[in-house]
Order: sequence, then C-alpha cells, then structure tokens
Amino acid sequence: VQHYLLGFYGHLAHHLTPGSLTSYEQVTIKGDIVRRYQADYCVPVQVVTPQLLRWMLVWEPWGEQNLWVARAVPDRWFKQGFAAREIPTKWGALSLDVKPSAGGFVATLDMPTAHPDMKLCLRLRSGRTLTAGQLKVEGAKDWRWDDRDQVLRISGDWKRISVTAR
Repeated sequence: VQHYLLGFYGHLAHHLTPGSLTSYEQVTIKGDIVRRYQADYCVPVQVVTPQLLRWMLVWEPWGEQNLWVARAVPDRWFKQGFAAREIPTKWGALSLDVKPSAGGFVATLDMPTAHPDMKLCLRLRSGRTLTAGQLKVEGAKDWRWDDRDQVLRISGDWKRISVTAR
C-alpha cells in the first residue's frame, strides 16, 4: 500500500500540471538555433490518476466475487473523514462515507440493491491496530474481522452497512 500511495501521489505531484491537472506523455524538442519545447496532450495518460484513485477506494479483482473498499486509502483519511458517491462497480454504484467520531470513525456504505454473491472486503486503516471488540457492525449479519490484515469481510444480503470503530 505504501508503494501504491507513493506512485499515486508522485504521479499527482510531478506528472500533472498545477491547476489544470493536464498530463503529457512526452515533450519534443524542435528547432535548430532556437529550441522550442512542444508537448502533446495525451488522453490515455489523463486517466491514470483518476483510475488510481478509484482503485484506492474500490477495487474488483478479475474473476472474483470480491469487492475491496478502501484498500489503499491512507490512514489519515480515516482520521479526517472522506466520502465518495456512486462509485461504479459490477454490482452497481457504491457510496462510501467515513466520518471521524470520538476516538475512532464511522464508515457507512450504501448500494442500491443487495448482492448476496458479493463478498465485501473493507480495509480499515486507522493508524492503529483494531480488534473485533472495537467494531460495531450494523446492517450485516455475516461478518468476520481479520486482525492481521485489518479487513472486515462481509457476505450475505445487505444494502447499507454502518461500521463504528472505537
């Protein structure tokens, strides 16, 4: 995750122009006596940062029924709070809202319809190690906390889940 975030922030800071967030694939030097630098706009490189941000928030491994949420979100985002609305997935749009609370945070996930075949993997990166006893999960009956990976694994029917971490 640390290397992923380094790549994301490095691309954001050093490969995009400030203000417009325009990316260029390469720069050509033209001219003999007077050199002119010419950069062409490149559509594929424009989608790198938004795609990396999407994978940071929501990732669906090929050929699996897993939906990873917040897998690479930085720890400090959980402390400050963040939200993303209607992120497209193969199961429908997912909305995620994380708000800081006394000594922890509350994460709420919403989907338009329930998908019992989907396995949700919610990575909770709060900067400290959480235990199952520090979690309160509402909206899902079948859930399991993985202490080692700090991942909440949820299966079964659900449309709205609220997770409180203390």
